[in-house]
Amino acid sequence: MKFKRFFLFLSILIAIFFSAHLWSFIKLPYSNYEEIIGQYSLNNHHKLNDVLRVTVFIAIPIVIYLFFSSYFNLNKIKFPELISQFRIKKYDNKSILNNKNLNLIFLISILFLFLNFITINFPSNKFDSLHEGQLLTSAYQNLETNTIWLKQYLQNSLFYDVIISKISFFLYGEQSISSLRLNIIFLNLLTDIFLLLFSFLFIKLLNLTHKKEVFFFTLLFAAILILNRSLHEWFWPVRFRDIPLILSLIFLLLYFINEKKNYLKLFFLGTLSAGSLLWSLDKGLFLNIIFCLFIFYLFLNKKIQNISIFILGILFSWVTFYFLVGSIEFNSFLSNAISLIEQRDYITGIIYPEPFFGDSKHTSRATKNLLIIILNAILILNIFRDSVTRKEIKVFLFFIFALSCLNYIIGIGRSDSYHLKQGIFFHNLTLSLIVMYYLEKIKFNFEILNKNIYLFSSLIIVFFVSISDLKLINNPLAFTDRYNKFLKLNDNFFLDKNYILFINYLEKKAKSEECIQVLSYDISLNYLLKKKSCSNFINPFFIGSKKSQLQFINQLKANNANLFITGGLLGYIDLDQRLPYITKYLQDNLSKELKFLDWKIIFLKKYE
Repeated sequence: MKFKRFFLFLSILIAIFFSAHLWSFIKLPYSNYEEIIGQYSLNNHHKLNDVLRVTVFIAIPIVIYLFFSSYFNLNKIKFPELISQFRIKKYDNKSILNNKNLNLIFLISILFLFLNFITINFPSNKFDSLHEGQLLTSAYQNLETNTIWLKQYLQNSLFYDVIISKISFFLYGEQSISSLRLNIIFLNLLTDIFLLLFSFLFIKLLNLTHKKEVFFFTLLFAAILILNRSLHEWFWPVRFRDIPLILSLIFLLLYFINEKKNYLKLFFLGTLSAGSLLWSLDKGLFLNIIFCLFIFYLFLNKKIQNISIFILGILFSWVTFYFLVGSIEFNSFLSNAISLIEQRDYITGIIYPEPFFGDSKHTSRATKNLLIIILNAILILNIFRDSVTRKEIKVFLFFIFALSCLNYIIGIGRSDSYHLKQGIFFHNLTLSLIVMYYLEKIKFNFEILNKNIYLFSSLIIVFFVSISDLKLINNPLAFTDRYNKFLKLNDNFFLDKNYILFINYLEKKAKSEECIQVLSYDISLNYLLKKKSCSNFINPFFIGSKKSQLQFINQLKANNANLFITGGLLGYIDLDQRLPYITKYLQDNLSKELKFLDWKIIFLKKYE
């Protein structure tokens, strides 16, 4: 038996290295009829190459595992048996509110998270003109034009690009960088609370004894919170984009925990269909694919009424969205979304590093992520063969694994450090759940300790993981004063001195202009100067195709655009190289060009 298991392990390793060897041979014919210039076009790289490569790299070791485990009679996993695991005749779970100690820890954990919120240092780092600028300028453009997609090409979603900043302006009474940052901190708090609820419900799904529930809830929440907090990058500490996915998992857990009174849960789960797309386009797309799988699962279990309620929730979300924004904005939303889906990878894509042998500085992280996915798949397949484990647990693990795989497309499409870490989060979360499942199987007498020991130990651990940095903790009673002081900070406090000099210089030059057009990665300039954009494209990075460039030029002509800003402190792919048709239009119509520090101010002939 030991030899068979060793051979199985060795076979998986060989399969992984064989998959890595195949990597460079997997190529699709490249074509660039849209004439989008980016890393993919410069390397004649089809946008689906990396998705196909990653799929093959993951699939081969899993197939080898299934084949040899069956051949050696280690794990007799047959396809019909796998399908049967998705058929649940009757749910067998206890009430989710029957452990007073666990409920107490859950409520106190919320208080700890709020304590962290009111004692945390407010971020005073320098302004991110690209990421923060996107949110502030999008909201400002919306306020100036009183439209959403009709007069603005959103690069992500309504909530992310526009609503976050508008809520900040409304709640805090200031159009300021500090108000946006306060709102992001609050949204990250909500993310932590939803992860807390997720941890609580998953432990209830495991159906453990009271003391085990307290012990494993503490471990799980501590692990998940640490994972989530580790993704709070200093330059862009945004984690709230995952809220729709976390909410969907919470509703799925509620569904599997108790089959009674599921209609309301299914209805609200369905409303996330449109809501998630408006919150974050890519996350919404992933979630709607999962919804299709969930409908198939319900059909497999002959839950026709459940399907009807779930689809009713989906329809309700879309009909409500349509009537709230109107037909013109709705059609503009569809046009914006389709354009982003078609072009984004070619615009922003970074080629995924070859596992083990790639020369990218992100090769080790990219390889580690793929190995985590393979490990999760094998461990979940192993759980599926366990006849003792309830089917509800197996099915939930399948759905979270599927969602994790879809979410990792973020890391595949733009494989820099930030997106690789963000993309693998749900796989790390899945691995945490699997570890809890296997740890719970270890025979240990949890009854030897008094329940109060579990309670106090849990509270201590949760406190320390909830507080971001005990060394920098502030007096909670001084929160109001700190809040008011931070909110009143002038935007110049967060700006680099060169930005301040340039804005002061540019204000005089743009005084008579109704609009300015930024052709720089410093897309905050529209907000900082309080000048709307002359086109729908506030972020030139997402103009992309020839069609979009010509559309951009037509909008400039229609709005009599005269003043353009290029250059700046942020440098990615040269926009003159990326946007040849726009560059030619500016060259042909150039009247005057001024240079100031790292920027250029261009006036067209119409200016005179």
